Amino acid sequence: MMCVADHNKDGYMDLEEFMEVHRNGVQLGDIRRAFFVFDRDEDGRISAEEVMTVLRKLGQSCSLDECRKMVREIDRDGDGFVGMDDFMVMMTRPRRKP
Repeated sequence: MMCVADHNKDGYMDLEEFMEVHRNGVQLGDIRRAFFVFDRDEDGRISAEEVMTVLRKLGQSCSLDECRKMVREIDRDGDGFVGMDDFMVMMTRPRRKP
C-alpha cells in the first residue's frame, strides 16, 4: 500500500497521500478507524499535538504551528479541534486541485 500511496516517491506517506488513500472508495468504518489513529487520547477529537505525533510516526516533519494550521483548516465549529464530523467531511469531500 505504501508504494502505491507514495505519489511523490519520497519513501514516506504524507498527510495528503494518507487522506487520498482513505478517501478513495472507503467505507464509513474505514474513516472512523482512520480518525482514531489520530485521536491518540481517545477523547473524540483530534488536537494539533495529536496530528504532529502521528505525522512524526509516519516520518513527516511538521511543526506544531503547521499542525495547528491544518487543524484550523478542517475545524468547522472553531473549537480548535477536529471532531468526527469535521474528519468525515474532510475525508469525503472532493480533493482540491493544486
